Amino acid sequence: GIDEEVCGAGSIPEGIVNVRPATGGIGNLEYIWLQSNVAAYQGFNDPNWTIIPGATAANYQPGQIFQTTYYIRCARREDCPDYRETNIVQKRIVPYPNSNLESGSTNVCLNETTNYVAEVGGFGTVTYDWHFGDDAVPQTASGRSVSVRWLSSGTKIISLNVIQNGCANYTTYSINVTN
Repeated sequence: GIDEEVCGAGSIPEGIVNVRPATGGIGNLEYIWLQSNVAAYQGFNDPNWTIIPGATAANYQPGQIFQTTYYIRCARREDCPDYRETNIVQKRIVPYPNSNLESGSTNVCLNETTNYVAEVGGFGTVTYDWHFGDDAVPQTASGRSVSVRWLSSGTKIISLNVIQNGCANYTTYSINVTN
């Protein structure tokens, strides 16, 4: 299988698939899978690695993970004493980006421009996608800082979608526009 980045603690990663079948020896193949939160593997009795109960097939579907986890498949021929290990597969947790407002009022006046600034979503490339509704000018915007005004009064919903490293965090804010 291949390494993978998954969004947020509690995610379920893709399955780890058999890329190259175990070879050598005679007899039926037996598999076990090990997991760890430590990338280094010091052999079958490494105390940082634990056997995954019930994981005895050539492929493995991890369950929900809450931190970066490493997996390794071990194979042997029936009646052989030792297992041989494959490569280590990493399932890395990538945190969701921040989608909170740094500034901007939830009570604004009709047709008055208000500035909204999203908190820094994270490091690296971050995109900000704002939606203000049909009676807003503008109706949509991008960037961390935006200016908007509404052409009618009432409760308005701002939605903010922040994307970083393929992980998205979506938040809505209720704005009261008064005349």
